[in-house]
Amino acid sequence: MLRTLYGQWLIPLPMRREAALEESTKSMVEEAYFETVEESFERGLTPLKAHMEGVVAAAMLLSAVEGVEDEAARKMVMELGLRPQQEE
Repeated sequence: MLRTLYGQWLIPLPMRREAALEESTKSMVEEAYFETVEESFERGLTPLKAHMEGVVAAAMLLSAVEGVEDEAARKMVMELGLRPQQEE
């Protein structure tokens, strides 16, 4: 714990740093990405827009599940190399 100038105690939040994802977490992140991409295609969005929405959805899930910061979660999702697969 840290003490501020005003004598208050600060308790640091337990935020996890970037690390390798467990297989179950990776599976959930991939599922969130591909479900969002599929819904985006159904709404008529381009592959780029669908990819962007998929990354955001997957990063939000990862941030909530693993307790990582938003930007770190987004980076971790991008490192998975997920890409939209549009069926024709």
